[in-house]
Amino acid sequence: MELRRGYLWWKPCPTQRVRVGVLDWQDRFGERPTFGDPWWSVDRYDSFQAPLANSIWDFSVAGLDWEIDSAGWHWRLSALVLDEDDNTFDGDGAAWLFGLDVDREIGCSLLGASAYYLHDDGDYSYGTFGGPGVAYRNAWDLWLGARAHVPLGRLEASAIAIYNRGETDSPAWEHEGLAFKFGLGLPGPCTSWRVQALYSTGNDGSSATQSDEFRTVAQSERDNFGAQGYWSYLALTSPHGPSDVDDLGVGLQNRGLGLLAVQGMVEHKFASRVTGRAAVG
Repeated sequence: MELRRGYLWWKPCPTQRVRVGVLDWQDRFGERPTFGDPWWSVDRYDSFQAPLANSIWDFSVAGLDWEIDSAGWHWRLSALVLDEDDNTFDGDGAAWLFGLDVDREIGCSLLGASAYYLHDDGDYSYGTFGGPGVAYRNAWDLWLGARAHVPLGRLEASAIAIYNRGETDSPAWEHEGLAFKFGLGLPGPCTSWRVQALYSTGNDGSSATQSDEFRTVAQSERDNFGAQGYWSYLALTSPHGPSDVDDLGVGLQNRGLGLLAVQGMVEHKFASRVTGRAAVG
């Protein structure tokens, strides 16, 4: 097992924190963050729903981030080295990720936006799949998106919209894609219900120079197409382990001609430490 978390932290003032090392980093397009959780908690929200990247998956995240939490505003600046294998963090075969996250709490609602930029010197983003289909000199990807979590009576509504564009050099290849997600949840003391719909653009791969596919940050050869099913309620289509690598027809990163998927889930708590889950999609 690789070292997944180990960092130093410093508080220049009570509302700010700087961390340096191997971080428990994840994008903020997943479930609603709980900013008040302790810094040392494994996940500060339900990170299995995060659709772009999470350090608990099979790639390592090292670098620094600077967070500011003040008067309902939450800011995060990140500069990270990503590596999807067991190599050292020397940048060889890895990539640099720069991120900006801004969230605003208004009553019980949370509105946010993020910008992520990935600079790849080769061998990380596309590997032997996707992209130009052959070795490339370097690549970059950009993600711009907004999100909202809003209470509607007893219901909890969430919405996400993300724009993604990227290019490779030598050979020249480019892609441009969109992804949207809308979800409703009905929490309860023992039983909770959820339903979600997601659409992402795709491409059949017939062009050797461009594509309409939407890609994610967690792109590695191990994951076949790089990001299949990370948003899914169904464990079989969410790569929570090294054997879950197939598309099975659903996933945020779609290489077909566009994907619209609808899923529902119910969770029931039988005891304080026992929870049952059933999902359809």
